[in-house]
Amino acid sequence: MRRRLALGAGALLLALLLGMVLGLTASPALAVVLALPVLLVPVLWYRPSLAVYILVIGTVTFETFSLGFSDSLTDKIPFFRSLGGTGIPVPMPFLPVELLLLGTLAFVMLKRMAVRQRPLELGPFFWPIAFFMLAVGFGLVHGIGTGGNIERALWEARPQAYLLLAYLLVYNTVNNQRQLTLLLWFFLASVVVKGLVGTWRYLVTLGGDLSLIPVVSRSNSLLSHEESFFFALFFIFIIAVFLLRGWRKQVWIPLLLSPPVLLAFAANERRAGTLVLVLGVLVAVLLVYALARHRRRLLVLLAIAAIIAIPPYVLAFASSNSLIGEPARAIASVFIPDPRDLSSNTYREIETQNVKFNIMMDPLWGRGYGKSIVMFLDLPDLSRVFEFWDLIPHNTVLWLWLRVGFFGFVIFWYMAGRFIVGSSLIAKEVRDPYMQAIAVLAVAGVTGWLALGLIDMGFADFRVTLFVGILIALASRLPSMASSGPESAATVQVQRPRVLAYDPNSAAARLHIP
Repeated sequence: MRRRLALGAGALLLALLLGMVLGLTASPALAVVLALPVLLVPVLWYRPSLAVYILVIGTVTFETFSLGFSDSLTDKIPFFRSLGGTGIPVPMPFLPVELLLLGTLAFVMLKRMAVRQRPLELGPFFWPIAFFMLAVGFGLVHGIGTGGNIERALWEARPQAYLLLAYLLVYNTVNNQRQLTLLLWFFLASVVVKGLVGTWRYLVTLGGDLSLIPVVSRSNSLLSHEESFFFALFFIFIIAVFLLRGWRKQVWIPLLLSPPVLLAFAANERRAGTLVLVLGVLVAVLLVYALARHRRRLLVLLAIAAIIAIPPYVLAFASSNSLIGEPARAIASVFIPDPRDLSSNTYREIETQNVKFNIMMDPLWGRGYGKSIVMFLDLPDLSRVFEFWDLIPHNTVLWLWLRVGFFGFVIFWYMAGRFIVGSSLIAKEVRDPYMQAIAVLAVAGVTGWLALGLIDMGFADFRVTLFVGILIALASRLPSMASSGPESAATVQVQRPRVLAYDPNSAAARLHIP
């Protein structure tokens, strides 16, 4: 213990000294960039699970691209951006999130090999992901070898690699119920923080007027599009824990803190987020119906109430501009889109047709990564809003076929099916209600990811794909945690002592043992 404390204190002192020197001679930003690894290396060596907590917080909190609002804070942290792009003169081919993933995995492998263990535990979902990564590797080689731009190709393929790296890291570091519970607290707290950011931006920065967004920023929404995915999972998890009668603290505390999350979710105005929430709640209800017979009556009553309440709500608020009407507008836009949604739908339809034409150029092997989509039908240039508009379409389901070919496309759907079926079976296998809720969250997360992949670049999104890898790894770890017994407040149950009847003829009575 003393040795660890000494190493930690020495690393902290070295980091501070290095930071002071570089701060005086170069720049404060450069000092922070070079001092942090010195501090984190010994910490992550002894506690690799801390990397997972940092990963969850960073994934939920930090944006991939800067939005340009005057109150921007979290999108200035280069967690998903190269340091060179932030003005820091550090040539580095990896993003900070990649250094965290790769560095911690290297520590885990070295420590396991030092005690003569296999470098990594693979878990039940490794091989489906590995086969898909082979297809991605083929798409990279094929695309770059036939004229694709290597930098753009690597940018496209990054999120698929994150799926594997996040899965391996979480599966090999989170192995007890205390870590599991803490990880979910970090997720919930990070979502609340982003909800507060969105609420402040809406009420203070914009003064409650969402039409000012294009005027004061480079964005077309209040927050990043993927924030709505995390907001939806926040509510889905609360619902799952409540319905399964899991740990009440992770129901009532997040519920009390949920108003800013709900406000930010509505103000972000993402139809894709509403779809993720609706699908996720449906998945949660169906799984809870199958898992908990004692809750079926409640579920039936809630379903009847929803069937009665939703149609009048949609009819009443479909044309409303209020935030409370945002879900109603999202539902109504499927049938009667407003001018804004109609313009977006038209753009996506043309974009999808272009992707289909590109697929037909080589449907078997695909065109590989790094090649711009050939615009058979004209589309407006959106490079001011999204740099890779001609590389990554909204429909990333077809985009995958375009990049990895037909066989890789089939492998992907096999992998996604294994995620859903496997996590559902795990929810049935574990008996603890809290763990069942986490498995339900994993199924809902994968389902939402597939929905985003169809309509909002979900498969090419760094943060969403990374979080799906985390959820799948957590779900696959649940059976071993359940068999190891309760270790956290989430699963400890106080049992009343059993009262035994006194038998005067028993051996204890004959020996005068009270």
